[in-house]
Amino acid sequence: MALYRKILLTTDFSDYSKVAIPHAVTIAKQFDSELLVLHVLEPLLTPVDFAWGPMALSEDWEEQRAEHSEKYLNDWIVSELPTDISVKPILAHGTPIREILQTINSHNIDLVIMATHGQTGIAHALFGSTSEKVVRRSPVPVLTVRKSKDHDAK
Repeated sequence: MALYRKILLTTDFSDYSKVAIPHAVTIAKQFDSELLVLHVLEPLLTPVDFAWGPMALSEDWEEQRAEHSEKYLNDWIVSELPTDISVKPILAHGTPIREILQTINSHNIDLVIMATHGQTGIAHALFGSTSEKVVRRSPVPVLTVRKSKDHDAK
């Protein structure tokens, strides 16, 4: 039987990412697991980035952005997750796929649970999805949860 001591739940704070919460909570309770909740603070891109290089932002602005994101992550955990499971917030800086894979390795994650946005068409063909890339590259099992039509009706 698989033992999931550490479970990684990813979130971008969207309604889509919330559909993975019940699955993460159920599995965490069943295995008495620690639930690590990851939010990735992505670099800002502006039209200047493509022509002249990275946008020059003050260190204070980046620090404030990180502080705000960390507070928001902690508040999100309090509002969305039950208090009877062990939860550890993780705020990472970078691209989601890279940071998710890095977190899996650095925190000895046993299972990843994440929502999929169900992207289709040309956007999916050109970019793929973060969840698809994690499934292909993860060294541990990944449970992806799709927002169902029944969920939309609720």
